[in-house]
Amino acid sequence: MAMAYAYGLVLAIYLMGHGLVAIPRRLIRDASVSARLKRLQSHAPGIHEKLDEAIEDLHKVETQVLQLRQRKNTIPKDLQEWVEELYDMSSLPESRPAATYASVPAPPPVVTERYLAELSRKVKRARHKRARFTGEWNHLVRQAARFQSLIDFPSSQRPKAASMRYHVQVHVLPTLRVVAGVFLACASVGLLWSEVVHEMGPKLSLVGMSVVHHPSSSRGQIGFAGQMISAAWLLYMCAAALYSVTEVKVWGNRALVRRQTYAESACWYSLQVAKLTVPLSFNFITMIDPTISEGTTFYSFLGRLINLTPVIGNFSAYFPIVVLIPVVATLFNLYGKVKNVIGFGVIEDEHDEPGAGTWREGRILIERELQADGSQLNLASSSLLSSAEPSPRHSADLNRPRRMNNNNNNRASAARRAAARMPEEDEDTSERAFFQDVGQRMRNTFDTVETPAWLREIGEGIKKPRWMSGGNDDGAPSSGYGGNFFGKLFGGSSSSDNGNIRL
Repeated sequence: MAMAYAYGLVLAIYLMGHGLVAIPRRLIRDASVSARLKRLQSHAPGIHEKLDEAIEDLHKVETQVLQLRQRKNTIPKDLQEWVEELYDMSSLPESRPAATYASVPAPPPVVTERYLAELSRKVKRARHKRARFTGEWNHLVRQAARFQSLIDFPSSQRPKAASMRYHVQVHVLPTLRVVAGVFLACASVGLLWSEVVHEMGPKLSLVGMSVVHHPSSSRGQIGFAGQMISAAWLLYMCAAALYSVTEVKVWGNRALVRRQTYAESACWYSLQVAKLTVPLSFNFITMIDPTISEGTTFYSFLGRLINLTPVIGNFSAYFPIVVLIPVVATLFNLYGKVKNVIGFGVIEDEHDEPGAGTWREGRILIERELQADGSQLNLASSSLLSSAEPSPRHSADLNRPRRMNNNNNNRASAARRAAARMPEEDEDTSERAFFQDVGQRMRNTFDTVETPAWLREIGEGIKKPRWMSGGNDDGAPSSGYGGNFFGKLFGGSSSSDNGNIRL
């Protein structure tokens, strides 16, 4: 328990330090409508490139499925239904130019269950990846269209109701964002101060002073107001840590997608919530006066399991001071400087000042998308609070293939069967699976191999001997090996086995 807490505390402190700076800064910097539009335009090229890569990856794996379907007659019958189910889940037409197969690796000559399982996982991950970046791109385009309509509103003539919404969006909400950013910045300073001084002087901890209002009260040191303030502190600490999870590039392959989150990603994010909340909660009560925190039920349940030795106790008390390192790194953009020096960054700071060419390229991509989508910008301009519909070319509903037929119920049931066939990530590497795989490969090889012409010509000119054919030269059956010693020795019979040898 102590080691698990130590690992969770290291991760939680690092992520929380980044979030304590990133959240207030984002609120303040994105208060201006023009600044938010420019930042969206600067992010557009990267998201659009990732979307194109996701679409290309999905086309590659679906092309492999199409190649398998075209040669399904050479696949064992028990695997042909699996191939059909994968094809029903794809969105490619059956007839494609041969040039599209050039960059796609051909399926192996021997198709096994393990290969189809791996191909099923690739298809599923590629579809979720495209859904993720399709959702991000549609959201970015809708937001950019709405902000552009706000900027162009003064030059247009709209009714008074729209004018009221315009003032709320341009003047009221930005002011509230700045106020919230300043308030959260002060809260971040209070948390950092409490993390540094709580062990040296518990009475100086701002968190402890804000929670404990009546230290000498007979009804308890922490009342209802103190409980609400404690909940607010804990909420902000967890929000800062979990906000940083989405910005760490190490976990960039997992994301939360509206109504289409991959099961693995959803499970992983739930794991992070469970893993980070407990260390942050215990770290929070250490910032309160020990005479009060050690009397809590949470401390009696978890504290005695964590503070087993003086080493663990001192680690829990003094390690949170390390939170200053990610705070300084985020505040002065050290990640960007490291990225320029060594060529990559650990945390993607989406609030860096965009380059002159980057946001112009993004503006062109967004305008091209809106023009291709057909009067979407006018739709966004007509209502400043409504969001434009997503582009039909990049619809987030990717579960429906472009190739439709009349039997939709059979298609849905086939998709469910294919999803049920997809195995877990852990493969069976036991001896049974190994020998079964080898036997399947050998059987497929012998079933699908074609006899060479030169071997057929040789075989036609050679006659089988009498003992091998089990009959006379004229083809009439003989008595086999039933009448001699050697025939009885190898289990032959007079007529039932036709001269074959039984082992």
